[in-house]
Amino acid sequence: MRRLTDLEMSTISVCFGVIFASLMPMAAFATGADLIPGSRYVSPRGAALGDAYIGLAEGPGESLFYNPAGLGRINGFVGEPLNIGLQGNASLISGFGTDIYKFQALDKYESKLQGSPGARPGAAYSLLPSFGFRGFGIGVLYQSRNMAESNGVNLRYRTTNQLIPAAGFGLRLASGVLRIGYSLQYVNEVSVDKTVVHGTTPLGWTEGAAQGKGFSHTLGMALTLPYLYQPTVNVVARNIAGTNLSGTP
Repeated sequence: MRRLTDLEMSTISVCFGVIFASLMPMAAFATGADLIPGSRYVSPRGAALGDAYIGLAEGPGESLFYNPAGLGRINGFVGEPLNIGLQGNASLISGFGTDIYKFQALDKYESKLQGSPGARPGAAYSLLPSFGFRGFGIGVLYQSRNMAESNGVNLRYRTTNQLIPAAGFGLRLASGVLRIGYSLQYVNEVSVDKTVVHGTTPLGWTEGAAQGKGFSHTLGMALTLPYLYQPTVNVVARNIAGTNLSGTP
């Protein structure tokens, strides 16, 4: 039996992660919160593991957003030129057919929403190309999240679009027993949470959106205890001193 290479295993895990994440309910996007508190990125692989992933992230892209201490255990040069994530909730998936393609244009999807009061269709996609080696990682995250709901009279829609270049470093101390890391994220964001009356024009996902840019800082630490099964304690501090978004992204 041929042993799968690391590249094949990584490809398989990402594929399963994308499939799983595409089918899971988007409770996080419906409430406006991320599954991992404070993390701007939701990894398909992490979602497939129920988000118990802070101590497992070891690729450059995931480490930058989940726990930068993971940069300290990258083996060799790692490149992830695509790293695509797709998500859709049950309300959207049930609309497969002639209407689902209209979701990308809110004005075209409005009649579907008005005819389905109480439904909350939501979708998201992300792209995170990244590269790194032990001790350093760099990547650019682009993601878009959309969700809408109607009570038959009013339409509420929420959107978050982000472009986030990020870079970080990780130190490996005491033969890997202790790892610490830091990542800097340059957040460019356009977001909106708005309620309008059906028939309002113009109507689009970014109509009435607020926008801004700013820096965000993340520190991470991973301590591997020298006991049976080598349990690991991970501590992550996100958005240190807050992120003030201003200006034009």
